[in-house]
Amino acid sequence: MARKRNQSADMLGALHKILETFAAHGYGEEALADTVSEGLWTVADAVGIDKVGIYRMFGEGGEAELRQWYRWGRAEGGMTPIDEKMRIVPKDVATARWMSAMMGDECVSVTVSEMRPEEERYVSPFGVKAMALVPIFVRKKLWGVVAFHDLAKERRFDEDVMDFLRSAARICVNLAIREEKARLADQAIGAYKRESEKSLNTLKNILNGMDALIGVTVPETGELLFISDRMREEFEVEGDGIGQFCYKAVQKREERCEFCPYHQLKKEPGKVVRWRQPTRGKW
Repeated sequence: MARKRNQSADMLGALHKILETFAAHGYGEEALADTVSEGLWTVADAVGIDKVGIYRMFGEGGEAELRQWYRWGRAEGGMTPIDEKMRIVPKDVATARWMSAMMGDECVSVTVSEMRPEEERYVSPFGVKAMALVPIFVRKKLWGVVAFHDLAKERRFDEDVMDFLRSAARICVNLAIREEKARLADQAIGAYKRESEKSLNTLKNILNGMDALIGVTVPETGELLFISDRMREEFEVEGDGIGQFCYKAVQKREERCEFCPYHQLKKEPGKVVRWRQPTRGKW
């Protein structure tokens, strides 16, 4: 009984430590791997685990397959390269019973002596004596599986240990999912910026090719957002003019011009304004 209480205390302390570790998590693939590795060390020490594999479901329907995503080993000192033999989990009799249970959101705890012959043949090359399989569901779909292996002895993982492993697995995977979403968001933003810059450059080329004086400003401040090459030359604007105030860069004044079309636009928003610059006598 005392041993049971001590293990429960160890598992509770381990969950707190995992949460603290992940709260201090940095960003980036390398930081994620280091953080997950540290979290898995905590899990392994609490319940005596030797290897952990995080598998993710890729594809849809009949094309879906479970692939190894992360791999951790005590003997290897933490995160290790993906095992080519376990890169893709086979969809055959060797895993059918376990997958059937996990598709129903049931955890699997099994020792090698309890396995069917085809199951034992599948895991024996990896030295597995006992394992716990924890399914992870996201939006009611099987996202993946976290496999915990004991290579030292055969043992059944009791209900308390399975609850602990399920909680720890969810914490680790949630961090990995959050990191992946952040990475994909950064990629999407980067792609959007590149496309926007490409479109903007095309527009600039079109405007600069026109025989006209064209300037774009922030209405409220007069800050220049764009000024065509022709207008820059006409008014002898220094540099590209971007970010400068129109009345300074173009009109060489210290304050906003009284003939600025903004004053009329403010009174009549949306109206096309035709105006004359008194100092140059041009429309």
